[in-house]
Amino acid sequence: MKKKKTIIITNPFLQNARNFLRKIIEISVIERKREIRQEQKLVKSGRSIKELSSKELEQYRALQKTEENWKTLLVSSLCQCPACNKTESNMTYNTYDGRWYCKECYDGNKEFHAKRGKSYYFP
Repeated sequence: MKKKKTIIITNPFLQNARNFLRKIIEISVIERKREIRQEQKLVKSGRSIKELSSKELEQYRALQKTEENWKTLLVSSLCQCPACNKTESNMTYNTYDGRWYCKECYDGNKEFHAKRGKSYYFP
């Protein structure tokens, strides 16, 4: 997106539907991350990272990267505010970093950066 966008839902029924869908996505991501950590445990087999062979270490690092990608997807999505982790708020898109913030965090960050002469961070 090229412009700041705020999505405000006032209808309680639609708010509940939005929150429910966000919660489903959040739970799915958490479950996938848990599965990845289980795979990491299998690769390590109770050993330290220093004791892994180069192939095992490569596999372990790939799993770490995958887990981090899942975390990044959730935080960068409309589902969760990257500043406070709220999932049940109206969200505002920040064009500078391409993330969705809850209205409270966006306004607070906008005010904070404006006082420091860096209003382009939160236009």
